[in-house]
This record gives sequence, structure tokens and C-alpha cells, in this order.
Amino acid sequence: RIQRILTQKRHDKNKLYALHAPQVECISKGKGKARKPFEFGVKLSIVSTHKEGLVIGARSMPGNPYDDHTL
Repeated sequence: RIQRILTQKRHDKNKLYALHAPQVECISKGKGKARKPFEFGVKLSIVSTHKEGLVIGARSMPGNPYDDHTL
């Protein structure tokens, strides 16, 4: 993994961003967010109850899917 990080270039696809978590991806925050245009991690979808706020489901979204497809 270290060799892969050291040899990857700026425009390479399937970059490795974290040695400890190879599933981490670069997530663009969209237009208008000039201060921090990118985040690194994995998108997560969480379902909770309205009244108590209990988490009743969670799912990671690999591959950085479009937000409208995850709602």
C-alpha cells in the first residue's frame, strides 16, 4: 500500500487515500463550498426514529453514489 501511495499521480483513478482504511474516497462537496471543496471518507446513510432519535438502520455507500440515488 505504501508503494501505491508514493507512486500515484494527481489524475490517477482509484487512488489510495488512507493506509488504515483503503475504502476511503475523495468526496466533492459541490459548488459554492470554497473553503473545503473536498472531504475524505465513505458516505453513510442512517435511519432514525423521529421522536426518540434511535438509530434503526445504517448502511455505508461505497463508490460515492450521487445523493439523489441514496435518499
